Amino acid sequence: MLDRLAAIAVDTTRPDGARLAALESLRHVPGPALDLISARLRDDPSLAVRATVARGGGPAVRPPLESLEQAAAGHLPEQADPLRHWLAAAGADAPLPTLHSVVQRVRDRERQVKDEVRRTEWMTARAIAHQVLAARGSTVALYDLRETIESGEQAPVEMLAAIAAIGDKTCLEPIAAAYTRLATQPARKSPRQAAPATDWWREHLAVAFRTIAAREKLNERHAVTKRLRARWPIAAQALLGPAR
Repeated sequence: MLDRLAAIAVDTTRPDGARLAALESLRHVPGPALDLISARLRDDPSLAVRATVARGGGPAVRPPLESLEQAAAGHLPEQADPLRHWLAAAGADAPLPTLHSVVQRVRDRERQVKDEVRRTEWMTARAIAHQVLAARGSTVALYDLRETIESGEQAPVEMLAAIAAIGDKTCLEPIAAAYTRLATQPARKSPRQAAPATDWWREHLAVAFRTIAAREKLNERHAVTKRLRARWPIAAQALLGPAR
């Protein structure tokens, strides 16, 4: 039994939940077995396993799925890194309402954080939550993607990947608005200057727009196309081409 628990604990191909449960069971086994295993796991690729080992005799870290449930209930970690790990480890199995609540909780945290670096870290965690939802074909938080793009703030590329995957025609005007703002910014003073971050953001906006437009089978007779050409002519010219 001891050998089996040890094998599970050190097996990096197993889910974190199984490995953490094995570690918890090993805490109650007399002898030096846990110390030897802990020494081996100090540099483990799993954040949850490393944290459990670092706690020594303290309580075990919750499995990722349970941690996501806690985050959805409003108990976010102090830093964004653990949340990103939980989403990667358990996002595919988490209930969709849980992931939706995580998006909302993280967005609230972003608004509270003043430090720009930390705020970006939280936004990246929210973007990963959106990517997990998109991978499962869920549009439950599409409104948040739409509002984020419409705000004009540059977001992590995972958000544009998510909106490209599940976005519908309601996303096209927000993308066109963001594209227009970037396209009308003053040009760089020298061609030798490094391209600003806005260049890659505009390129990703264009990819997302065209992906959605193709999926929605947009044509010149479509009401959305007419609104785009009327309200966002610069973006429409660049993204749709000349009117036919």
